[in-house]
Amino acid sequence: MKAYHVTNEIYNKGDCISIPKGEKSRYYINGTVEQRDTNDFFDNYIDLNHPDFVHRRSALFAFEDIRAAKEYCRAEGAHHIYEVDFTLSYRGPFVLVNTLMKNLETPKKCELIAKEYFSPDLSILNGQEWYIYEIIGSSFKVIQEIQERNTIGIGFQPDYEKSEILFGNSVKGTRGILA
Repeated sequence: MKAYHVTNEIYNKGDCISIPKGEKSRYYINGTVEQRDTNDFFDNYIDLNHPDFVHRRSALFAFEDIRAAKEYCRAEGAHHIYEVDFTLSYRGPFVLVNTLMKNLETPKKCELIAKEYFSPDLSILNGQEWYIYEIIGSSFKVIQEIQERNTIGIGFQPDYEKSEILFGNSVKGTRGILA
């Protein structure tokens, strides 16, 4: 599957990138406590509901849409975007990772967020699709580095608004229709 990987690592065309079985990704190791706790919650959910999926703590990530990769690259200050041929395990709405991280103290809400992440229910959003999906898998092959990064990315705001409608906003103290 064609996808777009954002990183500070330098890869060459044709490189095959994977995380050796049993090892943790740099993203997991270098992440904050909240990021690791979020990935651990998702991995526990995987164990119970999708045992054939790769764990996030040992996964590689990419975006389906190059505009999302460009926006993420800009926001994170990353140096490289690569077009890759990705070995897909699954995909999920990107903003729900952040939504779950902000709700770690509410396990019941986290269950609902994880369920929506792994099986988006378009009926809840009146048929509206999430805009930005992250791709999670165990390996990819580098096709090329994307040189043109100055074009406009796709904003994450519409998906954050959908997330708030569904799950509320703990910072603002609002409740969502699902939680």
